[in-house]
Amino acid sequence: MHVVVVDPDPRTVSAVQQALGTRWPSCEVLGVTPRSRVAQMVTERPPAALLLELDLPGADGLALLCALRPLVAGPLLVLSARTDLPTKLAAFAAGADDYLPEPWGPAELAARLLALWRRTPPPSPEVSAAAELPAGSVRLRLSTREVWVEGQPLPLSPAEFRLLARLVQQADQPVTAAELRQAVWGSDVVPLGRLRGVVHRLRQKLARAGVDSHLIRARAGGYYVWEGSWTLPPASISSVGEELAHEASVG
Repeated sequence: MHVVVVDPDPRTVSAVQQALGTRWPSCEVLGVTPRSRVAQMVTERPPAALLLELDLPGADGLALLCALRPLVAGPLLVLSARTDLPTKLAAFAAGADDYLPEPWGPAELAARLLALWRRTPPPSPEVSAAAELPAGSVRLRLSTREVWVEGQPLPLSPAEFRLLARLVQQADQPVTAAELRQAVWGSDVVPLGRLRGVVHRLRQKLARAGVDSHLIRARAGGYYVWEGSWTLPPASISSVGEELAHEASVG
């Protein structure tokens, strides 16, 4: 397991190494600067988590966060000395899974990552960056969050991808609306209407691509099911969580 830290300050990388090494001795911490080939690094070797400093010299931390979010399937945690609410909200809107203000302690960092990994397990070593997972005519590439239908790319939002991946993971098994909201947003108190909206948009995109949109079925009691014929290994889904809310009460 390895964690990538995007921060030009070697002291931060050292502190992260110490914090995680105490809890997980085999965890490798890789420090990179924003000018490094970060995107290529995380695509070729998906990290278990990515830690990003917002205050980067000569670079826009929020812009880098937006660029990296689609490439990182695992948790993305922001480290920053900025504590103002607008900055925090902007980071979450850009795709951050958590926000840890500085100064932070090693125990808190480890605890936050552990909480994130409970919802988003670290990727299995057997799943390579290029792994493509078939679901009938639909194929998913987890590392880059790409989807194809009959070989043609199907653009999805991060939320739609996480929703699809979460449902496919438990193909033919009902998933509750609360579980989906937790998987997509990391919270089961997200308004149900938001979940329904993501389901609705995902169905529309599948239908336009020639896929039976009713593969995603709403069941009584607020359950959703991907009615496929296969199931992904649980360890191969490393991050699921953003917009799934449009049909628990209308199906």
